[in-house]
Amino acid sequence: MKSEHYDLIAIGAGSAARDGANKAAKDYGAKVALIEAEHWGGSCPNVACVPTKAYLVAAGLAHSINTLANERGIEVGPATTNLAKVKAWKDSLKKPQQKWVESLHAAGFDTYEGTASFVDPHTVRVGDAELNADKILIATGSRTAVPPIEGIEEIDWVDHVSALEIEELPERLLVCGAGPVGLEFGQAFSRFGSNVTIVDAVDEIAPHTDHHAAMELREALTDEGIPIILGSFVTKLAAREGGNVATITPREGGMEQEVEFDCFLVASGLLKFLESSGLLRLLSRSGSDSARAMLGLCKDRNRFASPSATRKSGFWSCWRKLASWSNVRSVSSFTIASHVSVCRSACTLVSPTATSFASICGAE
Repeated sequence: MKSEHYDLIAIGAGSAARDGANKAAKDYGAKVALIEAEHWGGSCPNVACVPTKAYLVAAGLAHSINTLANERGIEVGPATTNLAKVKAWKDSLKKPQQKWVESLHAAGFDTYEGTASFVDPHTVRVGDAELNADKILIATGSRTAVPPIEGIEEIDWVDHVSALEIEELPERLLVCGAGPVGLEFGQAFSRFGSNVTIVDAVDEIAPHTDHHAAMELREALTDEGIPIILGSFVTKLAAREGGNVATITPREGGMEQEVEFDCFLVASGLLKFLESSGLLRLLSRSGSDSARAMLGLCKDRNRFASPSATRKSGFWSCWRKLASWSNVRSVSSFTIASHVSVCRSACTLVSPTATSFASICGAE
């Protein structure tokens, strides 16, 4: 088995990992390795910021044709969307994976492709290599938090990543979540031509933004023909002839309603991706107060994706606990810099910009 020693190992190759690696190399002359299992460059350029904004641009063009062209003297028929071609254009905007690797090598970093797992607080294994470092930066990103909805295992739902791979426009799209992800996908697919419905248990969309701005946005989306159901949970999903049906239950009780759909988009939050790294196992074996605190954060945050989580209180009680521990002003800016001494000296925040390392429990 190949063995190498580094001053810093970054698990992940997104913006947090690269910022930390650059800081360590430029300011301290550190020998750095980056490990990536899926997307060199991280989520933003591959499956988040860049591709989703490309969809918004395409959707905005279709919307302008349908709403402005005739009144400005441009005689065209209604815009129709070929989603396969939109996807192909979106894919053409992404930097090829090999170019990312070449850029990292040019910056003086070693790269390893695969899933890293902790052997001990200073050692990780990836493929047939065992890598040792004085410091290990965890910047593994996030995954979709799947809400505890009855029947969700029986349907082919999509999230913010897989929705970008759809090549056939769904006739009816049901979006679970009225945060930034749910809203931008909802509007984009509505402008593409889908009949979109958005559901969330909160009292107002985009709950972490300015309340008046959120109201204006909701009214604009409603004017575009997007029904938004607030203060309600999606409690059940089931197949039905010709599609699927969701049961929508008011948060405070009351009459349930059903919404038919062809595609179900989960946009109800994210979990930090740590399961495969072996970090939780090391945390559970550590006796330090900081390790126990972070382990508690990880377990509490994972409740949102657990079938045993209470629909009405589990998510928010988890956030209240996180906020009280970290003394933050808003959930959306949550970091746990006061709990970065995990696995004793193995995991130390290298750069103030490497917030993904500290954000074990991230907001949407």
